[in-house]
Amino acid sequence: MNPPETLAPDLDSPSRAQARSDGIEQARQALAKVFVVPNLTYPQRLQHAKDINALLALLEFQSGIVELESRPQLIDLPVAGKCNLRCTMCGLSHGDPSYPNWTLAEVQRFEPLFKTARSVNPTGAGEPLSNRDLFSMLELFFGYGLAAGFFTNATLLTAEKSERLIRLGITQLNISIDGATKETFEAIRHGAKFETVVGNARAFVQKRRELGRDRPALQIGMVLMQENMHELVDMVRLAADIGANGLYTMFVSPLVPEKMCARDPVRTNRCLREARKVAAELKLHFHAPADLPEPKIAAPLPVESASLAAPAPASVPAAVPQAVAPAPAAQLKGHYCTYPWKQMVVWNDGNVSPCCRIRDQVDGLPFGQIQDSEPEALWNSAGMVRLRERLLAGKPPPDCVACPIRTLHMQS
Repeated sequence: MNPPETLAPDLDSPSRAQARSDGIEQARQALAKVFVVPNLTYPQRLQHAKDINALLALLEFQSGIVELESRPQLIDLPVAGKCNLRCTMCGLSHGDPSYPNWTLAEVQRFEPLFKTARSVNPTGAGEPLSNRDLFSMLELFFGYGLAAGFFTNATLLTAEKSERLIRLGITQLNISIDGATKETFEAIRHGAKFETVVGNARAFVQKRRELGRDRPALQIGMVLMQENMHELVDMVRLAADIGANGLYTMFVSPLVPEKMCARDPVRTNRCLREARKVAAELKLHFHAPADLPEPKIAAPLPVESASLAAPAPASVPAAVPQAVAPAPAAQLKGHYCTYPWKQMVVWNDGNVSPCCRIRDQVDGLPFGQIQDSEPEALWNSAGMVRLRERLLAGKPPPDCVACPIRTLHMQS
């Protein structure tokens, strides 16, 4: 997932506003005609459609438009509702229901959006490799020129599946390994065997080498928590030894407060700094959260007071008036992102939202459900429009203010 931009739209210059308005009209006309332009192959038309759509989205955002004619560029589809593991930090281990895996027919409902989208993430709350239609879905995505990659626990990553994924040309494979030792890994990822997962990751790299490919990129994912923070540096070394292209880490969800790294920010920051140093020495791409704020007197926070989400500033109201006027650009810095103008996330229960941080509604206005509407209509649902209004007005919902992705980008 790409970080949101932080350049505020210029709402104050009449000449620039007119130029954007002209650009929007030209982009709309070009998008309407792109699939009938002569002397272009279908893949070329698809690429033009994606480029025009991305430009239209940017111009709409910069112009403060909240009901969009552009379509989402990034789409998350929950193709996996079932999982063969029960990891200690996962909602499936804390009362969340499991859902049926999606069928190819359910994915095909989104085909009108695939023509203009750039990438799709077919994951969900479960294990994608458990879905018997996964490879058919990937072939569908690639037929529309989409980049596609997904997260896997790698327990089902056989040699045959590895070769199929490599030959299909997926963009990236993300393997979750939440511990650098057997003891820690298996205490967190119940049902998985450390040797199996690491062995499958190594075999994937070896098969990619045998086929003479440099894609898909292999990224190791690690959820940072109290139980594994001490192994972060060793995890960097393990990822490099496996032959992975990078290590992606993120803090555990507030769903399990006793596991949160915020309980001991001094220890957490020490581990992060050392891991960054070792990753640089090994030339391994390392994506890590920003350091946590440290108290003047370093001490672990009690469980009952630990929270990943920072409290919303007093200036952010719980609700906004029905009409939300755009704020001057100077007031926007750091208070919004562009995800609602470019991303659609579908959850396993059918809810749609613009990101993984905010779930189903804003100010009581729902984002909508795919059971009730076609995907294209949900892109401009009442909740989606209201969220865009609030962000442009410099009045983001509390979930947006506390977003760790926004915080990481603002501090980088």
